Amino acid sequence: MLYAGLPRIRRKDFPVAKLYSRMLLFILLPLSLVLLVCPPPMERMVEKIRGVPYITPLLEEPISSGVPRIDRRDFPEGLENIQRSLWWCAKNAEKYRQNSMKMEEVSPRDWQAFAERFLDSSEKEGRFLYTESSPIFPMEQLFFYSLHFEEDRFLAPVPFLEKGHIPLGLGGIFLCLLGSWIGKLYRSSSRGGILVARPMILLLWDAITILILSVFAYGVLDVLFVSLWNTRGWDSEFRVMGIFMTLILVPVMALFITATGAQEVFVEESGVILRGMTGFNKLEWKDFRDIRVSTLRSVKKVRNLLAPKEVTRFLLLEGEEVVLRIMEPPLKKTKRRILDALASRGSQELVSKIEVVKKDWGA
Repeated sequence: MLYAGLPRIRRKDFPVAKLYSRMLLFILLPLSLVLLVCPPPMERMVEKIRGVPYITPLLEEPISSGVPRIDRRDFPEGLENIQRSLWWCAKNAEKYRQNSMKMEEVSPRDWQAFAERFLDSSEKEGRFLYTESSPIFPMEQLFFYSLHFEEDRFLAPVPFLEKGHIPLGLGGIFLCLLGSWIGKLYRSSSRGGILVARPMILLLWDAITILILSVFAYGVLDVLFVSLWNTRGWDSEFRVMGIFMTLILVPVMALFITATGAQEVFVEESGVILRGMTGFNKLEWKDFRDIRVSTLRSVKKVRNLLAPKEVTRFLLLEGEEVVLRIMEPPLKKTKRRILDALASRGSQELVSKIEVVKKDWGA
């Protein structure tokens, strides 16, 4: 029998199961990387009555000893927007002397943190002295501040995304779950056949695909955040492109890589066995008719003209009723190994045809 000696395929090694696993890999791992490294905006625009801070530079007024003194070097991380506003208002003191400067870019939380650190947070108005201890351009400006309660629009963090660094936690959980079974996708064959693509090649293809998908995963997460929590988002066109490209690339690349990695060629005395996505196909030598190379082409644009473009080349082993379609291996030595194995078992007619096929297949 042609299948004699072949070990039974376990369910967890079945190529279709690997296809689903690879699709999950292409979805979850890019999302995890984006969540861990560079998540989309997590703030949303809020409209409510709030105390908006206004500052007015005071010129030619004495500085009393009880006025809080705030130096640029004392600002903690996260309050840089307030420091920039104070610096700008001080540099343009004449402009804002009559019309106070509205600090609309400062959120209520940032102003509360600033007031608790430097001012009397219970006071709605008061004075403070802003200084910059620079030996070249020193600055010292007295300000009057006041809170005006009015309806305003401002960015506020989404509590669910902010508390406990949930995005970081979800990203870490995704990575741990993927790491527990990711090795099963890259196991070498123990059946003695010729793998069309080695595990390291599959790993390289997966890594390149994941890096590309990580760019579009940013848009997918942005869509999720905007839909669920009405965050401000980053770019509407990029969100559409992220969803569109993810829906296309994930199934196409998962199918291509899994199909290539699933193919295994067995050259036996009685014929050729090809293991693929759906199981085994056999071609006995007595039914063999021809061997040739078939080219899959697409279309590319050259100087406003459409021209054919070669995508990949298949090796076709044709019989009376069965055609074995071997995908193009990424390595030339794998092509030579397959053709040499066929030549060692086949007839003299097959050997002569293989010499022509070697050139067409790039072996």
